[in-house]
This record gives sequence, structure tokens and C-alpha cells, in this order.
Amino acid sequence: MKRQLEQIEITKYWILLIVSLAISIIISMLSFILVKKSIKYFMEKRVIHLAEADFESKALILKSKKDLRPEILRETPCIKRIFIGKLPFKPPNVQTKVIKEGARILIYKKFIFPDGAVPVAVELDREKIENETSVLAARISMAEFITVLLFQVALLLTIRSLYLKPLRQIKNDIEKISSGKLSVLPLSGTDEFSGIRRKINEMIENIKDKIQKEDIMYQFIHLLTAGKGFNGEFVELMRKLIKTNKIDGVIIGLPKGKFIETKIITKNDKKTKKVIPDQLEGIESYMNTVKKEIELTHSKLNYLSESERQLGIKYLIGFPLSTFAKNNGYIIFFRKDTTPLNEDEKVYLKNIAKSIAVAAELKELIESLEEKIKEEKELLESTIKSMVRGIEIRDSYTRGHSERVAFYSKEIAKNMGLNEKLIEEIYMAALLHDIGKIGIPDSILLKPGKLTNKEFEIIKLHPVLSYELLKDIKPLKPVIDSIKYHHERIDGSGYPEGLKGREIPLAARIIAVADSFDAMTSDRIYRKGMPKERAIKELINLAGKKYDSDVVHAAIPIFKEETPPVTKSQDFKSLSELERRRLDYFFRDSLTDAFNRNYLFFLFNNLKESNTPFKIITVDVLKLRELNLEKGWDYGDTILKRLKELLEKTFNPIAIIRYSGDNFVVFIDKSLKDVDIKARMRKLEEELGVILSLHIIDEKDTEDIDRLTMTLTKIETKGYSGKT
Repeated sequence: MKRQLEQIEITKYWILLIVSLAISIIISMLSFILVKKSIKYFMEKRVIHLAEADFESKALILKSKKDLRPEILRETPCIKRIFIGKLPFKPPNVQTKVIKEGARILIYKKFIFPDGAVPVAVELDREKIENETSVLAARISMAEFITVLLFQVALLLTIRSLYLKPLRQIKNDIEKISSGKLSVLPLSGTDEFSGIRRKINEMIENIKDKIQKEDIMYQFIHLLTAGKGFNGEFVELMRKLIKTNKIDGVIIGLPKGKFIETKIITKNDKKTKKVIPDQLEGIESYMNTVKKEIELTHSKLNYLSESERQLGIKYLIGFPLSTFAKNNGYIIFFRKDTTPLNEDEKVYLKNIAKSIAVAAELKELIESLEEKIKEEKELLESTIKSMVRGIEIRDSYTRGHSERVAFYSKEIAKNMGLNEKLIEEIYMAALLHDIGKIGIPDSILLKPGKLTNKEFEIIKLHPVLSYELLKDIKPLKPVIDSIKYHHERIDGSGYPEGLKGREIPLAARIIAVADSFDAMTSDRIYRKGMPKERAIKELINLAGKKYDSDVVHAAIPIFKEETPPVTKSQDFKSLSELERRRLDYFFRDSLTDAFNRNYLFFLFNNLKESNTPFKIITVDVLKLRELNLEKGWDYGDTILKRLKELLEKTFNPIAIIRYSGDNFVVFIDKSLKDVDIKARMRKLEEELGVILSLHIIDEKDTEDIDRLTMTLTKIETKGYSGKT
């Protein structure tokens, strides 16, 4: 493979040399044509001049008419014919004249002797002149060809030495990294390629770190959602998290009846204790009381208890272990130095906290469910619906999905002539088919966009999680396999086990069709649901490939004619309080309350689809870093929050997006003129007391989202030359 790649590179290089040679030849040919044309004129003039001069000299030397013989005149260069006395044209009334007749050039001279006058004309040999001109032009062109070719070859050899060889070495080193022979690229020198190697090494380290963190997240989800709880495996995984994120320890507080069970996990130690909530001290008491996210540095750690001080805490960040449904305690990550976490690290730990919160709630739900089933079997269906609503409370955009799938599944089963008991079992299985999603963290389940491969692998756990959650509940035994296999497909392309055809339970095949139809026709925040007719056509096309043909045939009249009793359209513009909180979770900047950069894509597409006219400006606070260093980060945060408020007050914008640290992207009324925008910005600067950088985005750069994001990147990197 390596030899093939090198051969490709060599081939490309020689192709470049051949192209260079071709260019040199073309340049030489053009030069030949141009030089020949320009020289021909001067050559003819020169020959005419020589002939005239020769005539004059002959006129002085010869003494009489008899001395004027053709052989004397042939000494003149480039003579083709000589006419003495009898001319092929009427002699002009001048002594000397150049006559051009078509392709012929004639030189007329009237020789005057003592014994009389003789008219003489000679025809120049234009073919000979043409040949001499071509020879001279060819010599000049060949000199140019050799000069240009040598220059191009020297340039290509220089490029090969200075750039291709270092790049090939980088490629070879990267191949060694892929094969495990190297861990990072070797560094040497201070040229640009050394800088490239450093950047690649940084990227490799970032990728390794990201992969390790994703793997830890995956292990957390798999461990906690499988109902294993906070056992020794959890502790070891938490220590791996501590090492990876360069923190020194974690404090977890979980409600246990009337008590709070506190776990302190460090790199080498673990302590567990139970206390009454009123006896909690320090930062744990504060977290248990206020139930909100906090971040404290060494100068603000006044809340610490004596036992917490003994842990050497100099910096901490804490999160409530809460879901949309309830609060399940708290988790505190701490360091023994004052270095704060960056934004990516904070988001990662926040997602870990969400996973632990979901696990705690999941365990509580499982225990509650088992208890209720033991007490009253007749409450099974209502309990199940409560669990389903628990999923839909977290993911409001799929609200009613389980009820609709259950309705469709039941009607399809009736249309297939199944017995009443099996129909009820299918209805129960359809209600519960997505219950395992309660174990999927909010950061994945509620993500309003395309999932990464790793995230999709986590989503694919939900049928197995449903199975693990419900398998020990006796009344659900008949439907448990149908729940587990509702994402299997006839051709074996489904999950979790890749079953084919009749290996898949009939109930699961029915639920699969109902689930897919509802998913295709339901609205999402990032797309509109497709029309029923199109969804039905899609199912027909996939019948026998992905879905059971008999089930699809029985389902078509149901999908066309029946309407589920529970339907709720979701409107992106009119959100309920829970939906607003979800939007804030993904799209709101916690510091300024502006939207974050993730919101840009959805806002832009929404405005384009609704044909809403808009103009975009960007506003940066200049020298904010210097202000932070001089007056403290709190002062800088205050400036950013105040700037957002003033932008809102000054422009009454469609939306304000905090695109990066001190960069705001503002969607405003398109009718606002540039001069008015700049005037308002000057007033805003005066009121805020800082210098602002304004960019007014050209309308052509707002034609599509890719072009807009490219422009915003240029502004961030100071590479934009639009209106300011």
C-alpha cells in the first residue's frame, strides 16, 4: 500500500513535469509565430534598403549602358528576377521606387548614363526572405524554450525538496502512528513543517482524550442504566474519570429514605457515610439546599466545612443530580489547585452528572414499579402509562408517541385477525417499547440534530435497557421479547441481535411498522414530519426488505383511515414551559442568557423557510482579555451580560447569539440602514464604556448556512473584509 501511494506521488510529479514541458513548448510556438511576424516586416525593409543601396553604388560604378548586365545586379541579396529595359509594368515618373503587386515586391531604378537612360527592375525573392525569417525566429524561440524549461524544472525540483519531501515524511510518520509504531510525530527544526507536526500532535492528543472521555461516558451509561447501581465497578469508573479530567476527587450525595448517603471518591480512597439532611455541613449542605449548579475558586470557598477543607479543595464545580422530573441529590468535582475547568470539561462533567441522575431515578423507578406490581396487579397498565409519560416528560417532542404506536399496533393486530389476548399483549408491548430510553442521557436523547456514531450506539441500547428494566416483572413476561426486538428488521439489518424474518416475534414486527410510521410522520424540532401518503409509500417500498409484508398490507388501511385518540402537534415557535427549558438546555448561553452557537443553524433555517427578511451583524468587545486581567473575570462577565442587554434594548433584534467568548451574532430588522446601525453602536459604546468591533455581514454571505458560518469564522480569525 505504501509503495502504491509513493508510486501515485511519483506519477503526479512526472505528470507535472510533462505539463511543464508542454507549457514550455506552447510558449515557444507562440513566441515563434509572434517573432516571425514581427521580424518579417523588418527583414523585408532591410532587403529593400540593401537593394536600393546596391543600385546606387552600381549607378556610380558603371559608366555606360553596355556595362549594365544582369549578372552585376544579381550580386544584390535576395534577388529573384531582373528586368533591364523592358519592364513588366509601366515605368513611373520617378528615378527610384518600391512597387508591391500582390505577393510580389519590385524595386524600380532608372539608371542614367552618358549614352542614355535604362529602366531597371528587380523582383525580391520573398520565399528566401520567409525562410531566413523562420530560421531566425526558430533560434529565438528555442532559446526561450530552453530558458523557460530550465526555470520550471529548477522550480519543481526546489518545490520537491522544500515541500514534497517534508510532506511525504509527515505522511509516512502518520502511517506509523496508524500502525502503532509511533505515538506522536517527531519534532525537529523551526520551519512551517515543524509547526504542522506540532498541530497534528495536538490534534492526536485531543482525539485520544475525546475518545477516552466518550468511552468513559459509554461505560457510565451502560453500567448505570443496566441497574447495577453505585457498586465497585462504578467507583473504579469514577476514578478513571478523575484521572482523565485531571480532577482530584468527587463528592456524591444521594437520598436514601430519610438520610443522605455521601460518597467521597478520590484517586486512592473511598468513604461512604449516611447523615440526616439537617446535619450536612459546608458545600454539601449548600448544594442540598439550593439545588443548582455552582462553581467556586479558592478566594470564594467560604462554604467549606472542616472535613471538606481537609480534602485540600482549592477549586470545585457542583451539579444537582436532577432530571426534569425530580432532584436526586448532588455531585461535586474538586481540584487541589486553583486551575478552573474549561467550557468543554464543564459540559462533559455536566453530562456525567445527568447520567448519574438518570441512573438514580431509574433505580428508584424500578423499585417503585416492582413494589406496585406486587401490591396491585390490576394497576399494571396505568403504572406503565406513567412510566411512558416519564419518558415523554423528558422528551416532550415525542409526547404521545408511545400511545400512538400502541393504538396503531392494536388496530393492525385486529386487522390481521389475531386473538384478543394477543392483541392486548401487543398493545401493552407497544406502550412500553421505548421505556429503555429513560436510561439514555438528556445530552443524547434530547439532542436536536444528527447523532454521532457513538451517540447512535448508545441510543441503540434502549431496547435492551427496556428488556433489562422489565424482564423480572411477571405480568410482562409474554411481551418482553417483542419489546426487546422491535428494532429488528426482516433482512437482518436491525438491532440488538440482527434477527431475520420469522426469527422476529410477530408482535415485534407489528410494533416495528407502527413505530416507523409514527416516527416518519411526527414533527421534530429539526424537521417537519412527512405526509401520511409519503410515509405509506416508504413502508410499501420497504415491505419484504425491512418490514413484514403481511403487517404492512394490514397496516395501510389503518394509517389511511384511523386517527389515534392522542395527538399533539409540536410548534417550534410556541413552546410550553418544559419545552422552553429543553430549548434553553441545548441553545441558551448560561452567562448572558443569549442563545449559543448551536442555535444558529435552526434559527437561520427557520427564518429562510418562513421567508422572514433579516440582516446580520457581529459585535465583539475589543481587549476583553486585557480587561479581565486588569479588573478580574467577574468584571468581564458583567460587560458581556450588559452588552447583551444593551443590544436587545438598542436593536430589538430577532435573536442574539453568543457565538464565541466575546463575539455576538445579532439578527436584526433588514430595513435598518448601515449608517443607523453604526450610529447606534457608537451610543452603545459610550453607555458601556468599552470599544466594540462591528461587522455588518454582506447580504450575499447570508444566502446559505455554510457560507454564513464560513464568514463568521473569518471574522473570528480576523480574515473578513466586509463592511465594518
